Amino acid sequence: MAGGSLMRVLPRSPGKFDWQSPYGLPLFLYGVALSTYLQYSQRLDRSTPASHRVVDAVEFRGIVQRPSPRCTRRGIRGSHRVRTAAFLAAFLAVAAACEVPTNRSSQLSVQLDSIPPLVSGDSLVLSARVLADADTVANAGIQFSSSDETVLLVNEDGKLFASKPGEADVTAAALTFADAQADTQTVRVRDVYELDSIAPQLVRFGSILDLFGVGLNQSLAATIGGADAIPHSYVPQDPRQRDRFGRLSLWVTPPAPAVSQAVLLGFEGILISDTILVTQRDVYEPNDTTPAQLGTIADSVFNPALAFERVRRGDGRLAVDWYTFTTTTPGDWTVSVWSPAGGSRFGAYVTNSLIWSSAVLDSDGAGLYAVAPGNWASGAGFRPCDGLGFFYPQYGEYAFTFEVPPDSAVIALKDLPAGTYHVLVNYGEGGPFYDPGANVSVIAVFVDSLNLVVPLPTGLWIKQGYRSYLDPDRFEENDHCGVAQSISVPDTLEQLSIDTPHDADWYAFSLSSGANVQFTVDVSENLADLDTYVIRDRRPDSLVVVDFGFGADAAAVTQTEGVFLDPGNYFLIVVDFLGLPSGYTLRSEILPTLPPTPAELQSLRDRLGARRRLLEQRREAIARGSTGPR
Repeated sequence: MAGGSLMRVLPRSPGKFDWQSPYGLPLFLYGVALSTYLQYSQRLDRSTPASHRVVDAVEFRGIVQRPSPRCTRRGIRGSHRVRTAAFLAAFLAVAAACEVPTNRSSQLSVQLDSIPPLVSGDSLVLSARVLADADTVANAGIQFSSSDETVLLVNEDGKLFASKPGEADVTAAALTFADAQADTQTVRVRDVYELDSIAPQLVRFGSILDLFGVGLNQSLAATIGGADAIPHSYVPQDPRQRDRFGRLSLWVTPPAPAVSQAVLLGFEGILISDTILVTQRDVYEPNDTTPAQLGTIADSVFNPALAFERVRRGDGRLAVDWYTFTTTTPGDWTVSVWSPAGGSRFGAYVTNSLIWSSAVLDSDGAGLYAVAPGNWASGAGFRPCDGLGFFYPQYGEYAFTFEVPPDSAVIALKDLPAGTYHVLVNYGEGGPFYDPGANVSVIAVFVDSLNLVVPLPTGLWIKQGYRSYLDPDRFEENDHCGVAQSISVPDTLEQLSIDTPHDADWYAFSLSSGANVQFTVDVSENLADLDTYVIRDRRPDSLVVVDFGFGADAAAVTQTEGVFLDPGNYFLIVVDFLGLPSGYTLRSEILPTLPPTPAELQSLRDRLGARRRLLEQRREAIARGSTGPR
């Protein structure tokens, strides 16, 4: 009711007594107003401790609004302290400013708005309301309290502060309705860094370990069993608060032991630690004598936390990871594999055909991996052509190209036809060779178990696209004999490149008549070491090495000696011996063919002898895992 409707001054008639109060109101209205005030004041005295100040918080669009102080007990009791003559005016002003909260429903309750998860140091303003059944009672005063103010501190304005980790109950009670049921919420305050759980509890190398908690992010250093864990991803529960609740995912990397501690490290040392169990195998095992099927790859497969396991497998001599993948359309693909173990014991190869059979045995009885006739492979030191190896008539033996064993491999292939391909990664002694009796190119792996005390880390990335260190030249793809680039002799070809470590460029040429041919390679990177092999193509019977040129250390030129080549088909292979990509220019020349003098014949014998000694030195250096004397 508006205050203006109560105030109507009645005129006095001279000499006539009327029943009005001295303040301009009928006496009965004055009595009603006074009675109402006294009842309301007594109700406030009964329901509110004198030491408390009313906090009437009403949430509206996320903003806490409080009524005018005149609507509180202090505002109204302040009016009682004025002179009696001024009371009615004060009361009417209060009535104009607010409506006295009254409700005759017997179902009164307080509803406390949900309190979000809190981290130590957080603050917020609480909000609640009094409900009569399902309706909100307007302007009802609310008092908030905390059961443990060392954890949650609440002030008279309803502002809450999270003091330290722990739990406390927050209660909202009605000030003006003694019978209204209070509402309580149990609130947990989290530490700045806190771990809820780890899943799964049993993992393998190359699997994902999920950590759930507070303050987890990829900037924290992580270890699993003392091995550096590789971050996989971080997903916050609320993207607007990335440093709050979330899930941190880590790759499980070797050589984490069977019982491992997952540890997060910060500037202050260990922040979080928990125990997990690690099966000493990676997620693709067993994949030694049968391949792990990666299936059809739409874009990529990536796992940086795989392992060469120490447990001897198969016939006890193998430490190999074998994968297959399928492409449904022609395109560019890159296979990357790596291992910190590296050196002379590491090998990685890509092929379109691979078999393993215990029927194919070496002298020690170990099973071997074979590329059948009609197929190709690419990898450091293993470059069969239609399944054939290279015959070196000077030494009466079969081999492939001679290269320093890598500690990683990047095999980039352009315009790869749709189909299924094999990736073989090995750790151990041995390596590729050609078995002329079985007519197969073979990879043999021999493992000394003492060298595998703990699982050794390795990684795999198969990615659509051509990813190289240098830009591919115009002749790519020419990494194996099936895609050899036809060239003319003599000629000069510029702006060529060995674009990935241990890349090999194959060129095919033919001679209609015999000629003395010399090939020269000029490199753009002085530290590069590119070798050349001239091979007589007598497929399907044989591939015969008729000439080769070894670059010297820090030399800018590799040159074949120049030999007389009979009419026929040939391959020229340019090979990266050291694993250092470089641009190069290829020149081929026809030299004069004159009968050699006795001195030239002796010089040729001396050069052949020196070449044989050099080749033997290089092979010994490869066995030692270094470049050795060149």
